[in-house]
Amino acid sequence: GRVPMYNPKKENATRIEFPSPDSACNPYLAYSVMLAAGLKGVAGEYDRADAAEAMPLPSNLNDAIIAMERSELVRETLGEHVFEYVLRNKRAEWEDYRRQVTAYELDRYLPIL
Repeated sequence: GRVPMYNPKKENATRIEFPSPDSACNPYLAYSVMLAAGLKGVAGEYDRADAAEAMPLPSNLNDAIIAMERSELVRETLGEHVFEYVLRNKRAEWEDYRRQVTAYELDRYLPIL
């Protein structure tokens, strides 16, 4: 989430933008990490990034796994045991997904055979 720039003459327009997490996520883990990130932001431990400097979100599960592995916030919030458990399960999920033959591959390459 983010708090858009505050305008002193428009106090009623102040808001927090908070995109909902994916409905397939574990809400307890997701909200724990979001609350921890919010608290760090309020405590001033995170700098506000300009839109030009913002990193794009991961575009697939493997990129999300890599980002999570690097996150001290997620590791601290979930604890080592849960952190490793989630990573292990998501790596297995990614490997299962990667092994699938997609409709694109069937349409593209099966006629050639």
